[in-house]
Amino acid sequence: MIYLSYYPISNSINTPSSRPKASCVLTKDERKQTPMTTSAVVKYLLDNAETLSLATLKKSLTDIAQWHQRNGFADPTQASTVKKALEGIKKLHPHRNRQVSLIQIEQLSQLAQWLDRTAMEAKVHGDRRRMLRQTRDKALVLLSFWFGLQDEELSRLCVEDVNLNSKEHISVFISRYKGTGRKRLKYYKTIEPRHLCPIQAYKSWLDIAALSTGAVFRSVNRWGRIGESPLHAGSIRPIFRQLFQNVGLPRYGEIVVA
Repeated sequence: MIYLSYYPISNSINTPSSRPKASCVLTKDERKQTPMTTSAVVKYLLDNAETLSLATLKKSLTDIAQWHQRNGFADPTQASTVKKALEGIKKLHPHRNRQVSLIQIEQLSQLAQWLDRTAMEAKVHGDRRRMLRQTRDKALVLLSFWFGLQDEELSRLCVEDVNLNSKEHISVFISRYKGTGRKRLKYYKTIEPRHLCPIQAYKSWLDIAALSTGAVFRSVNRWGRIGESPLHAGSIRPIFRQLFQNVGLPRYGEIVVA
C-alpha cells in the first residue's frame, strides 16, 4: 500500500544488520572504558536521550550486557540507577506516533497520467522495454492503492487469483502471508476518471504482456522480454521510489510502501 508520511525511512530499517551495535552508538571515549561502570552507562543514556530512540537505547543496553557477560564481567546495566534513568527518559521523551496518511488522489492522478504519457511516448519511439515497464508499473501502483496490497501480496499475485467478471467488476483473491488461507477483496465497478481505474490498468498490462497464467507482475529485461518468475517483493519498493522521484512527488524518504 502507498502512504505519505513525514519521517525518514529506509528499506532495511528493521533488519538485523541495520540495528545499532553498542560499538556503533558509543563514543570512542566510552568504548575505551569497557568494561563499563554503572555511571558510564547512565551517562551514555542521558547524553543520547534526545537523539536516539528508546528502542535504540534499550538495544544498546542489551549489547553492553551481552559483551560483559561473554567476557566474565559484572553487568552494569542491571543496576537500579540504570533502570531509573531509562524510566526517566521514557517519561521525558515519550514515543511519538508517526504521522501517516494515504497518498492524495491528486498525487495518484499525477503519477498515473505520467505513466500513461511515458508509455505512449515509448510506443511511438518503438521502445518496447519502457512501454512494458510503464504499463506494468501503473497496474502495480493502482492495485496497490485501491486494494491496499503490500509488497509480498503483489509479488505473489497470480492471474488465476484475479477474476474479471465483466468490464466493470473485478474480484481479487490474496493471501496475507505465505501458506495462509486466501482472502477475497472485491472491487465492483470502474473508477472514473479511467486513468485511475485498476481494472483498466490490470487489463492493459495483461493484454500487452500476453499473460494468461502465472505471476501477474514480472520483470522486464533490457531487451523487452518478460520474465517467467514474479517480481521479488524486495524489488517493488525501489520501483515505487524511482516512480515518485521521476514524477517529482515528495522525496522517497517521505514515502512508505507498506
